Amino acid sequence: DGIPALAVERWNGVSPLEKQFVGEFLMDNQLTKQEFAQFLFTAMLFRSLDLSRSSDDSKVNWEMVRRTPAKEMWTDKEVGQSGGFEIAELLGELRDKKALLPITIASGKLGG
Repeated sequence: DGIPALAVERWNGVSPLEKQFVGEFLMDNQLTKQEFAQFLFTAMLFRSLDLSRSSDDSKVNWEMVRRTPAKEMWTDKEVGQSGGFEIAELLGELRDKKALLPITIASGKLGG
């Protein structure tokens, strides 16, 4: 059971970035409960890390991350970097740190 890709394409209230990002989970043309939970958690965390993003919502700036309690998710070296990261990179980081479980389907493991 899942949300069909066609229904996902019709979602309202999500940014163009989030609509593009949800494609990371639509490998089998549906969004399962676990995939939806990972998408939603990652998108909410991404938005909350840098609420000041007005013109460029494609990256979260490390300077803003340093001001949040979530900075504890990264090492001092990582947080001390300049620049930022994109939402797909955040998903990878969450999976690498085992904050999100790998999603599997019959054909094998998805993502990293």
